[in-house]
Amino acid sequence: MVEIPPGTAQVRFVMQADADLDLFAKFGSDIVEWDADGDWDVRDIDASPIATLTVDAPTAGAWYVEVVFANGGDAVASNTFEAQVR
Repeated sequence: MVEIPPGTAQVRFVMQADADLDLFAKFGSDIVEWDADGDWDVRDIDASPIATLTVDAPTAGAWYVEVVFANGGDAVASNTFEAQVR
């Protein structure tokens, strides 16, 4: 969970991994569905180990971020994550 302060012009959620991981973000509550009609607000599901989600004029408060290894099976992957508030 990332707390976004009032008056934030933009937030970028940035993840770098050693495998193809997907990144999802949602304001206000946990994400429970990750498919095309899921309850996420933004997602990056490109076939890449780098994911960036940009939200302009985000709602202040709790943003929930999920990293998903959709095709990982029993594999293990590592990642780094940061939220850049502007």
